[in-house]
Amino acid sequence: MPAPRRVTRRQHRKAGLTLNPGRGEREMEVAVAAMGFVYERQKTIGPWFADFAIPELRLVIEVDGASHDPVADARRDAGMAQTDWTVVRVSAEDAKADAVGALFAALPDIYRFSALRNTNRARLCALIRGE
Repeated sequence: MPAPRRVTRRQHRKAGLTLNPGRGEREMEVAVAAMGFVYERQKTIGPWFADFAIPELRLVIEVDGASHDPVADARRDAGMAQTDWTVVRVSAEDAKADAVGALFAALPDIYRFSALRNTNRARLCALIRGE
């Protein structure tokens, strides 16, 4: 019988982040999916975990709650930028109130076109109306 596989601290942390998202992250996930993006939750990029990564666009979407440290976030953003990822930050409060609007406002212009082109418009309109 093979020996049981050891779970590293990093794998354990990633599983916790994936299984226990906050409300802002849950709302953002619905918005990202409604915009038609193919995304990964808690994608490992270097030594960091990205809340949402859209590999095709090399775009990271971070939902920042009260526990985020601006200094650490700036270091992390710079590190991800060195690996050619663009980081967009949205506050958890904005994501809870209007995830679609917050994400669309935070996206650089080049990504907005892609979002509009790929969006399931009926689903997006329903989300905006709160249905």
